[in-house]
Amino acid sequence: MLTKCFKSSKSTLDFIALIHKNDYLEIQFHKTKGYKSIYKVPEITMEIKEKIGAPLFEYPCEVLINSITLADICKELKTFQDKRLNISVNSNTITFEVSDGLIENRITIDKDKTNGVEIINKIDFQVEFKNSYFLKMDKTIKELSIKECLLQIGPNLPLGIIFSCFNNNNNDSSSSFQFYLAPVIE
Repeated sequence: MLTKCFKSSKSTLDFIALIHKNDYLEIQFHKTKGYKSIYKVPEITMEIKEKIGAPLFEYPCEVLINSITLADICKELKTFQDKRLNISVNSNTITFEVSDGLIENRITIDKDKTNGVEIINKIDFQVEFKNSYFLKMDKTIKELSIKECLLQIGPNLPLGIIFSCFNNNNNDSSSSFQFYLAPVIE
């Protein structure tokens, strides 16, 4: 069992504990009101570097984005919860697009015009995900002290999301964890 604790700067949260048990990750949010919330994530949906190692595939695109920008994107896409999210990438931009047949929402981020975004891309492509799963990042960003996220994207590859958390007591100390989101393949 591997355990890591983080002190939270949020006034309603004392600390966050990450516990790796057998085949799942347990995330505990210890609240100041005397109760705790526990989330259990099956190991098949996460990467534990000490146990599994690095993925066996290379991503042609990596996007470093600050957590505030990513949270804003999730807020805009929230009304399209049950739809499919198309992500298009070229050398300078990443576009998030959702449509319900009547209304279309397209968010384009240009690395030259958006502060806190870096795009490194080898090929232009488009990939599709289930929007409701992508939106779960918003809750993770809000609950944890996420500073920035690294999105690893490729055609017909899972979306790799590396969250960087900074310890509030010491800004030099940081931890990260990674989730994967499977693409829609038909």
